[in-house]
Amino acid sequence: MQRNNAEPATAQTKPVAPKIWYAPYLAGATGAVIETVTLHGFDTAAKRLQKNKGKLFSWHGVMSFGSMSGISQSWQVLQSNGRSNVAALNQVIFREQASASLAKRWVSLYPGVGVGAGYKVIQRAYKLGCQSKLQAYLESQHQFADHFGKYKKDWLAGISGAMVGAGEVFLLPLDILKVKMQTRGATDQPKSFLTVWRQENPYKGISVTVPRNMIGSFSFFGVRQVMKSNGVDKDIANAAGTVVSIVVPAPFDVIKTRMQAGSVPMRARDAFRMTFKEEGFSALFKGAIAKVMTQGPKVFVCFAVAERVEHAIPGWVQSVKEALQRWRDKQSSETARLNHSLLFFQRARTVDPAVEKTPVQKADKWGPGPR
Repeated sequence: MQRNNAEPATAQTKPVAPKIWYAPYLAGATGAVIETVTLHGFDTAAKRLQKNKGKLFSWHGVMSFGSMSGISQSWQVLQSNGRSNVAALNQVIFREQASASLAKRWVSLYPGVGVGAGYKVIQRAYKLGCQSKLQAYLESQHQFADHFGKYKKDWLAGISGAMVGAGEVFLLPLDILKVKMQTRGATDQPKSFLTVWRQENPYKGISVTVPRNMIGSFSFFGVRQVMKSNGVDKDIANAAGTVVSIVVPAPFDVIKTRMQAGSVPMRARDAFRMTFKEEGFSALFKGAIAKVMTQGPKVFVCFAVAERVEHAIPGWVQSVKEALQRWRDKQSSETARLNHSLLFFQRARTVDPAVEKTPVQKADKWGPGPR
């Protein structure tokens, strides 16, 4: 006798909400708003560190271990260098507000927050929405997707991310305005987007921005998909993709920031050569650790919020539709009840024509009886 492996349905399964086409775009915009409001100051600090050309940390004279006096002298030099390093770092990040209170220093890291919010909302909505659509399209093209074998989902996630990253350059004018507001002093702030558009090339640094965006987006979406495919938690996958997407394209990001700020030549090759010659190879990764610590939480928060919002939107839309339908049913029921009441009162006040034509017999004032 053949065993039936099908389990009896003991409870009705909850119907799955239909997919909403605009959910990824709305989720990306929501994540971008939260990202900008909470972490724009960290992005400003990273940009100012990248633009700075001087050396922030000095360890000269620390390594003197010949004797006990040498160790004591090294400790004193280390303390002195530490104080000067902190002061230099404070000056680079906070500029004119370096000696102000903690609250004022934090507020000074929010120049251009309005432009940054607009830029990030458009960028994240475009990136998250278009990448998922493009990846689904590439997966449907079996003749192309089958070239990648069993890892096609991972590769296509990275390729679609790189393609979306290349198209991200249409937002470059907003990015330039944001960088200028973050890196210039309070008295040298650009007045408006149109001012920057008229005075400078709005697509400054595009030769570096395109490869930087492509490499960063490929790294993020590719690494994230690889880790998700191996059963890693989505938040850990987002964190790993964020770190890789910041460190790998870091040289392009440093040159891009400096070109947009106007501190290096406008040709990418000359800018790389000048930076490498004057400051060494490590300068190409300047601000990378700071950016991992500052940009990392931004990207992580944005995509963590966006993923949850994207999954919740169909349920929210379904709940709103059901609430509206209940409200309409209630209104229809109340309207029908009101119409029924009005009809009842109209019928009660209407006189029957047959009764109206019947003559009314007047009673004798003396009443019945003989006259």
